[in-house]
Amino acid sequence: MKKNNLYNQIIQKRLRLILNLIKKGKDIIGIEKETAFLVLDVIDFIQKREISLKGGCNCFLKVEFALDKKIRDRLSEEFEDLLNEAIILDEIGTKFGPDLNLLLELATKIITKKNILKEVSKFKTQTTV
Repeated sequence: MKKNNLYNQIIQKRLRLILNLIKKGKDIIGIEKETAFLVLDVIDFIQKREISLKGGCNCFLKVEFALDKKIRDRLSEEFEDLLNEAIILDEIGTKFGPDLNLLLELATKIITKKNILKEVSKFKTQTTV
């Protein structure tokens, strides 16, 4: 399988951002949203054969290992499901492989839900001032 350095760089930069957010431990919405975007990127790049299956799931293992209990307790159930499915991306096409439709659904739900909640919160703050 062809491995394109540009696509690997994109994934590594997004992964570094996520790991930095985890290290700071304050932006739970950012951790979830950026990981959801990473899922979409990885699936896209795997389908285009720009990255390997193993390379795709390894980045999610790094996210999993970086999470501590304090942060994990604040993450949504959707995020946990997303991460669990993403970790087994290298098993695509096998009996116990990930459900790609579920992964896409969870990523989309996390991205849209968090953005909507953030915008509603901003709007309420602006209108009450």
